[in-house]
Amino acid sequence: STVKGSIYTRVKINVCKPSVTEINANKQDILLNYNEVYQLEWEVKPILADQNVYFESNDESIASVNEQGLITAHKYGETIIKIISFSNNEVYASINISVKGTLAESLEINEKVVNIDLGEEYQIKFNILPIEAYQGLEYIYDSKDAIEINDNTLIAKKAGTYTMTLKTIDTSNLS
Repeated sequence: STVKGSIYTRVKINVCKPSVTEINANKQDILLNYNEVYQLEWEVKPILADQNVYFESNDESIASVNEQGLITAHKYGETIIKIISFSNNEVYASINISVKGTLAESLEINEKVVNIDLGEEYQIKFNILPIEAYQGLEYIYDSKDAIEINDNTLIAKKAGTYTMTLKTIDTSNLS
């Protein structure tokens, strides 16, 4: 349009929020006790970008995270929790979560005496309580040439009578 010798035109200007470039968590490694909760803290950059995020746990049986970033530890183990930008899911922060186990209170095994033929395998079945305790055992025995243990399976390599001790593993003192 023209007004007394001047020419005018209109320009539409769209002002957009900047794109999210990074998310920083207050901690990259978190150690929790069984059943402990922890509130995540994070920062989305740049500050004027969309600040909305969501959360994911790689293994919710070990530790879960709710919509507000509250982590709950469920059992012994390690997992990764991510804080992810809603506007760009390729921008996220990863947090390593380690959960300590509770102390074992009892250990029951399926048999106190095992009879096995040379060359045979025997599956060692056990029950560690409470269920929240680490479900692994340490096998203590001197006759490494006579018996072998792989993944809770005993393999008889040499005839004879041997003694083995099964011990629960304390994961409550991890640091």
